[in-house]
Amino acid sequence: MEFRILGPLEVWHDEASVRIPGVKERALLVLLLLHANEPVPVDRLIDELWDGRPPPTARPAAGNGAKPGAPGAGKPAAGGAKPASPSSDDDFQIERF
Repeated sequence: MEFRILGPLEVWHDEASVRIPGVKERALLVLLLLHANEPVPVDRLIDELWDGRPPPTARPAAGNGAKPGAPGAGKPAAGGAKPASPSSDDDFQIERF
C-alpha cells in the first residue's frame, strides 16, 4: 500500500485508489501514519480527533474494533494504537516527496 499525506490523503493499493470513507477515519489514518512505528495512546487519538472535546461515545468507539456485544467490545486496547510497520526501510519512505 502507498499512503500519500502531502495534500489530501490518498491511499493506493495495486495501482488502484482506495477510498477511505469518513472524515474521522481519514484523520485517524493520518495520525497513525504521522506516528509510524510508535504506539499512539488512545487518549491522544481521542483528543486529536475531537479537538479536546470528545463526545461521550468517543472512548467506547476507540475500543479494540470488536463488534458491539462481542467479548471485549468497547474496551480500549492496552497502550494505544500502533500502525503496522513495513517490512524494510525501502518500503517506508515517509520523507520522500
